[in-house]
Amino acid sequence: MSYDEKGAEGDAVKAVDKAADAGTSAKARKGDKKNGEAMQKGKAGIVSDMYHHLNSMSKEELQDAYNSMMGTAEEEVVEKVVPEVATEADFSEDLDALVESEATLSDEFKAKTAVIFEAAVKSKISEEINRLETEYQEQLDEEIQSTKADLVEKVDSYLNYVVENWMEENKTCDSIWTSFRNRRRFHG
Repeated sequence: MSYDEKGAEGDAVKAVDKAADAGTSAKARKGDKKNGEAMQKGKAGIVSDMYHHLNSMSKEELQDAYNSMMGTAEEEVVEKVVPEVATEADFSEDLDALVESEATLSDEFKAKTAVIFEAAVKSKISEEINRLETEYQEQLDEEIQSTKADLVEKVDSYLNYVVENWMEENKTCDSIWTSFRNRRRFHG
């Protein structure tokens, strides 16, 4: 069969189909996949499946997966979790102490008051945490800038010292070189 002709691709497809219809296939070997088993995916397929799986995860699950995959230290995670845990508190004893002397309040009113009281306290705690974090970040930034400025000043001072010493050492060399050139010109 010649594949140089214009219809070579069609001839090749026909030849493959003819070979497939010709007879039985070879016996299955030990490592062969069965028709029901899925073929392994390429890199793009794996990335696509991972994207769809990660897209269905919550932020916390995604953060945990990222930290475990990237080897992020747990200390960083603990710092982020502590403020959230601090807002989870049971205020029922405090609220009971406030309203126990008032016998005229209904249980429904007490329950609603408890929800409002807890929300207000949690809101204030969250605001205070945010304020403290902002203040800490500002202090950290100021300290970093101060340290950078000190470091730049010290490096600059050292480099000036090195240049001055180099210039002093090279004055002697320069005078010798100048003297040598002058003698060559004179004796030249």
